[in-house]
Amino acid sequence: MKKIDEFEKVRIINNGIIGTVVDISKINGDNVYLIESNTKTYDIDGNIEYKIYDCKDGEIEPINK
Repeated sequence: MKKIDEFEKVRIINNGIIGTVVDISKINGDNVYLIESNTKTYDIDGNIEYKIYDCKDGEIEPINK
């Protein structure tokens, strides 16, 4: 599996969401990636937000440039 770096564009395999890796942590020996969705949504007050997902190795794949 290709190494995934911070700020790389990726696809979450189980839901197809495309986003950007904004943080990489190691928890109990596993890499955990915080992915910020590239899709703009709005909260209840109309403010722009981008959903955040946490994923482990094997749950995301890099998007070819």
